[in-house]
Amino acid sequence: MRAINILGFDFLDSGYDEIISVVDKKISGREVFTFLNVNPHIINEAAKNIELEKNLKKLSAIYADGIGVYIASKILYGNNGFAQKITGTDLYYKILSYAEANQRKIFFFGGGDEAVGKLECVLRERFPKLKIGGIVKRETNFSDLTVTKIRSSNSDILFVGLGSPHQEEWLSRYSHLVNVPVQIAMGSGIEFISGNYNRAPVLFQNLGLEWFYRFLNEPARLWKRYFLGNPLFIYKIFFQKLKK
Repeated sequence: MRAINILGFDFLDSGYDEIISVVDKKISGREVFTFLNVNPHIINEAAKNIELEKNLKKLSAIYADGIGVYIASKILYGNNGFAQKITGTDLYYKILSYAEANQRKIFFFGGGDEAVGKLECVLRERFPKLKIGGIVKRETNFSDLTVTKIRSSNSDILFVGLGSPHQEEWLSRYSHLVNVPVQIAMGSGIEFISGNYNRAPVLFQNLGLEWFYRFLNEPARLWKRYFLGNPLFIYKIFFQKLKK
C-alpha cells in the first residue's frame, strides 16, 4: 500500500473498502493491527509531545481523517496526493456495518458516562444484529481490570475512544495483551456514535467544514485548535513543500 509522508508521518493512501479488507484479513488471521485516522490537530499536538509522536509511529497504520490532511497531500504531491477524502466517523460506521454483516464482535472502550449510557441502545436500533463484547467508559488512569474485561470478551474489534494522547499511550502499553486483533483509536468517536455529540449536517460534510460545525458547537474549547492550529498546520505544509 502506498504511503504519503505528511510532516514526518507516513499515511497509507487507502479508501474505505481497502481498509475494511485489511480489517477482515487481520481478524481472520488473529493478527494485531492498530490504527488511527489522523487530522491536523493530532499532528500539531505530536510536534509538542514526543511521547505522542512515538506512540503514533508505533501504530500498525495511520490513515487520513478529513479535509485538512487531504488538502495537505494535494499541496505536497499534487495528483499523487490521497486518492479520496475519508473521515474517521464515516469509517467507524462502515466498520460497524461490516461487523454486523460478518458476525464480528466489537468492544467499546471510551466515552463519558452519558455516551456510554446511550451507546448500546443506539447501536441496537441501527445495527440490531451487532455482537457487542462490552462497553467501558473512558479512563485516563489505566486499569488492569479493563484490560482483563477486554481480553475475556474474545472480541474481534476494539474501539478505543480516550482522546489523544491517552488512547495512543494505552495502545502502546496494552495492544498485545487484550487478545483483540483489530484495535482502533477513535478520539471522540464513541460520543458521536452514541449521539451524545451531533455530527455536522451533510452540507457541512460535503463542503469539508465539519471542523467549523464542531467549533460552532464548542467555541470556547475549540477556537485555539482551529483558528490557531489550522494556520500553523498549513504553514508547516508549505514549509515541507519548499524543502522538497
